[in-house]
Amino acid sequence: MDAIFNLTVLIESKDMNDSHEKPEKSKPAISFNRTPRPIRLLREIIAIFLWVIVLIQALVFDVIGSLSQATGIPTWIDTYRSLILLGTVILLWLFLGNKRFVRFAGYIAIYPIVIICWHIPRLCFKNWPILAILSPAILSFIRSFRFTLAIYGFSFISAFTIFLAEDKELILPASLIIGFMLLVHYYRQLKTVFASKTVFARTADAIGGMWEKVKTDNTFVLPDNIDPSTEEGEKQFLNSLIPMYILTAGLERVVGGMRSVAESRKLDLFFLLSWCATVCLTVFVFAFLYLGVEKVSPGSFENAAGFVSFLGYSLCVLTTSDLSYIKPLSDTARIVSFLELCGSISVLILMVFLILTSLRDRYRDDFSRVANELETTMEKFENLMKENFKLTLQAADEKLLLCSHDLDANII
Repeated sequence: MDAIFNLTVLIESKDMNDSHEKPEKSKPAISFNRTPRPIRLLREIIAIFLWVIVLIQALVFDVIGSLSQATGIPTWIDTYRSLILLGTVILLWLFLGNKRFVRFAGYIAIYPIVIICWHIPRLCFKNWPILAILSPAILSFIRSFRFTLAIYGFSFISAFTIFLAEDKELILPASLIIGFMLLVHYYRQLKTVFASKTVFARTADAIGGMWEKVKTDNTFVLPDNIDPSTEEGEKQFLNSLIPMYILTAGLERVVGGMRSVAESRKLDLFFLLSWCATVCLTVFVFAFLYLGVEKVSPGSFENAAGFVSFLGYSLCVLTTSDLSYIKPLSDTARIVSFLELCGSISVLILMVFLILTSLRDRYRDDFSRVANELETTMEKFENLMKENFKLTLQAADEKLLLCSHDLDANII
């Protein structure tokens, strides 16, 4: 891939040499005033904070009023918050100046678009081997996107309903919804554990059949009656070589990245994080269920002091610890506590199979098999390049570098 990446560099260096020969036609360099790092960091913090507050304020509840009451902020701050915000904007304008303030405010205004169109793609591009490890979870999410979005979206709404509402008619269905969501999560995790074939194994089988479909494609075959000694023939030769080179060099780079992942501990980290996510989800879901029981039937728990105390009680029940001061008093409270103890069995099964047994090794072997299949396919494409173009991958790289100044701008 070095040849393709360096085509522009070579042409720019050629232009620089021409500019040295003809200084009278040289143009002044263009300079860009990059925003200083502290201002960029401040911009990110403000953007995240403001958009979180705006979304919660608009879609959930009055978070500003609740924070002012919970933290003891003076009432005049809450009353005149719009004027305070306006004064803060004016101070930033004076401090940053016109141009920087416009960029600063515009960045904050379109921050969700920046996240979707810039931050996430850049993060994925830089960490694509990790995305390969996460492919089982990503594929599972894509295959059942509507159902997953519905169940987790309604569970999110239900959690806030339990936290905010006082009506029995709202709390009971909300508790059923988040309980059903936890069952679905357990089912999916256990299905992954006892699956006969992993996603990586199916991917390896698909890669093995890719060669048979691609090798006869005319895109990778050198046309007849080309005379590379002529200028036109050289261009046609390069036009035919570039797709083969990009595919072969790209496969080589992918194989290198997947080899490094397979030899590292990132796959073990994926299983550990998956298990930790299940533990955290169990603790939070049952904390909301306990809060719902206490709201529907006050006095169901002894020493109950709000959602945070139920989080601690849920963790103690899951780990069979008696550190919490909360004790179940009603039959409903005891039944829900016993249900969490049953959930701890599922968590234990997941821990044993995901972390301590051969499932982890099976995933690693299948992941290595994907890398092996890609490497085999890459070698077949390299042999096809030798057969059709009489060039090795290294020779094709050098030829493209040497001939880059003759390539058409559309190829670049």
